Amino acid sequence: MKKTILVVDDDEINLKLLDALLSPEGYSLAFAVNGKQALERLESAEVDLLLLDLMLPELSGFEVLRRLRDNERFNTLPVIIITALKDSGNKQQGLALGADDYITKPFDTNELLYKVNAQLRMTSFRKQSKQISALITSLAGLNEGVILTDSDFVPTNVNLKARELLGMKDVPADLMKYFQENFETTIVAESKRAGFLLQHKNGKPGAGLLSLIIEPVKDKECCIECYIFIVNKQSGWK
Repeated sequence: MKKTILVVDDDEINLKLLDALLSPEGYSLAFAVNGKQALERLESAEVDLLLLDLMLPELSGFEVLRRLRDNERFNTLPVIIITALKDSGNKQQGLALGADDYITKPFDTNELLYKVNAQLRMTSFRKQSKQISALITSLAGLNEGVILTDSDFVPTNVNLKARELLGMKDVPADLMKYFQENFETTIVAESKRAGFLLQHKNGKPGAGLLSLIIEPVKDKECCIECYIFIVNKQSGWK
């Protein structure tokens, strides 16, 4: 699904230029020419990113920022402010009001595309993180080990039950390497849900057969954002 970017600028040349730079990259563009119109567009449509000129008629970009950050619906909407090259005071004020980044006029194409992509990816990560945090919280009271890693298998959350079952004294820097060093089974993460049976090497704490489920979490473009590992002890196995 295309990401929607709302561009707010009262200069028609800038609107056309940003359209020419961003539309070929697969983004859907919406436009507003003043702050009041920008807020109306945001209320009536789903927007993934706001490109906001600060010097606007009727309602300035600063006031738009203030209202967005005071509104629970929009307080995490990524906003990149548009400023003049030498206007450091406006940049600082915009960032202080809650802007996520800025680009300067005249636009550098590579900088623009990089910053837009970076903010959209951060938004996707934040959404996934909230969903995963809710999942971990819901599983906290269950007799299951739960581990969350990033896409490179670096653990970002390990509950106490997982440490107990897997015999972890410290959280490893690389979870797959930990499995390789401490268990007999070869673990391979797939692009879809996968399951394994684990046996500790050398009679380590919690020795016995464990079940392991690896669940990849993907963004809207089907890229893997992170992994969830769920571990259970298999009673009756030795």
